[in-house]
Amino acid sequence: MKKRLTEQGVAKLKPSTTGSIDIYDAVMPGLVLRVGYGGKKSWRVLYYVPTVAKSGKKVGQRISMPTTHTIGRFPVLSVKQAREKARAFLANPQRALAQAGCDLAIVEDERARAVTKYAEFAAQGIAPQAFLYRHFEHTGDLIYVGITADIPQRLVDHSRRSGWSSQICFTVIEPFASREQALAAEHDAIRTEWPRYNTIHNGYRHPVADLHRVARRARRAARRAAEISPNHPHGTQANSAGA
Repeated sequence: MKKRLTEQGVAKLKPSTTGSIDIYDAVMPGLVLRVGYGGKKSWRVLYYVPTVAKSGKKVGQRISMPTTHTIGRFPVLSVKQAREKARAFLANPQRALAQAGCDLAIVEDERARAVTKYAEFAAQGIAPQAFLYRHFEHTGDLIYVGITADIPQRLVDHSRRSGWSSQICFTVIEPFASREQALAAEHDAIRTEWPRYNTIHNGYRHPVADLHRVARRARRAARRAAEISPNHPHGTQANSAGA
């Protein structure tokens, strides 16, 4: 969802009953407002991290991986302040990350949702068949999402095989009644929450950058149509010059 964010509009936003929602600011590309479970509102910035693809058609190649960084909460950080902070962050993400503090709004939101779901499963006598886990670093940024039926073993696997396990500071585990439900939730989480080290499902694409690419393609198509249209003044001049 993309819209022009205002103080009044953000204050009136209500949480979704199905999970967190992200709203992209139409004024500041890269700025995202996340309305989390329970109504907490956090400001995030979308940016690229250079890495090497480990799967897919671009395996072994240098790519730019989309990821997010939490920069504050609303209303502590106003819309205007969030835009200014996002602009400063995007000017030099590495320096900004080095100076970043810790904001655990996202972790707290996911933890609250997981606790509620565990309570619902217990009340209904449902035994979880699979788990979706989210790894967060010390700043509260999401770095990896996955599913498993054996959480302890999966954590051991990550510590042995991944190059980023030392960055894990918090892990939130969400239960599911079936593996199929967990797989669907994993797919959706990777495509919408932009965990830093997931490669499958995200396609290395940046939603805000995609909007700009679509706009550029539309402008190019309009120019080409104008050049060949006999009813357009520029098209008529081109045709006359070639006659």
